[in-house]
Amino acid sequence: MDIIQDISKTTIKLIIQDPFYGHFFTHILRKSNPKIKTASITLTETGSILLEVNEDYWKTLSIDLKIGCIKHQILHIVFKHIYAIKKYGNAKLFHIAADLVVNQYLKSTQLHERAIVLDDFPFLNLKIKESVGYYYKRLQEVYPLNSTTSSSTGDTFEKTTLLEEHKGWSAFQQQSGAEKQITAEKLDTYAQMSAKRLKTTDFGNLPGELISYLTEVEKRLNPVVNWKRVLRLYMQNSRKTYLKTTLKKPSRRYGTLPGIKIKQKQKILIAIDTSGSIDENDLSSFFSEVYSVWKQSPDIRIVLCDTEIHEQYPYKGILPAIVGGGGGTNFNPPIQFSNTYRPDVLLYFTDGHALAPNIKSRTPIIWIISSDGLSKSDPAWEALPGRKVKLSLS
Repeated sequence: MDIIQDISKTTIKLIIQDPFYGHFFTHILRKSNPKIKTASITLTETGSILLEVNEDYWKTLSIDLKIGCIKHQILHIVFKHIYAIKKYGNAKLFHIAADLVVNQYLKSTQLHERAIVLDDFPFLNLKIKESVGYYYKRLQEVYPLNSTTSSSTGDTFEKTTLLEEHKGWSAFQQQSGAEKQITAEKLDTYAQMSAKRLKTTDFGNLPGELISYLTEVEKRLNPVVNWKRVLRLYMQNSRKTYLKTTLKKPSRRYGTLPGIKIKQKQKILIAIDTSGSIDENDLSSFFSEVYSVWKQSPDIRIVLCDTEIHEQYPYKGILPAIVGGGGGTNFNPPIQFSNTYRPDVLLYFTDGHALAPNIKSRTPIIWIISSDGLSKSDPAWEALPGRKVKLSLS
């Protein structure tokens, strides 16, 4: 059987046994890679999450170990270990500490014989279900910086060959601040969507630490703007439609499920101010909101601009590789472009520090002002035509 087919088969069993992990894994791409020794989570060039697996290694695993391998990877993602390594001086100790965290959530039958577990360090009297920081600190008490040898450990570090699975994490470290924020929010969204598919009994069977994480995700993912409500106000002018299948409504022609309903798709232009006064934190918060807009399924085109438009492209949930700009700010070019493009609404992300536009927009404008941008008490606030929204510091 092809390895990708076998992984898909394992996913189905995982959905039945541990629904949260199974549903989460459906959002992750899979690929066979003979260059790695075991399995590793990494990123594709377009920013998608990818599980790479060595086919020979995968074939040696029982079905329980395959399920354990997938759950292991997902837990590293959920606990954000893929981003945490820069906080720690000894990379190897960090990876061991990270595995000590996630392996506690696997059944004994799902743990490889070389898996690192608390029992490997009986002399440390480690507490259960603690954070990666706790285990790292305790390990550091025994192993000095840049050292992973100790007469008291026996063959513990002979087991670390499985830490090869963490090599793909380097792709996450190379992301910019804005890219990391978008990827982190994407992963939180996967977790939220997976949790919503669970039955009440399945949710109740999750570990308390995972339930706490999902509760925090639910709070964190609420965007500053209720984009679903806002975009609904502009749907009446939408000229684009698409077909969507639905189980709630049978087909009128055949009387079978699923049926089809016609949905309107908003055509939205998003202008993002990339002038010198916009820093990386502003861009991160801007693209975080843009991603929330995109999840409502509109047709989005981005224009990056300062005194002129530097770039325009259709938005597909992926950050641009380079953000041009760094000059002053002129609100007119995006509005002029909008008058030709004719979207249902123009969303303009900016700090608001520029002269009010002297070109009249033919479509509604919503100005999304950065947290440290134009104040509501400033006369320039009222000078901006259209609705204004101020992003919060959080």
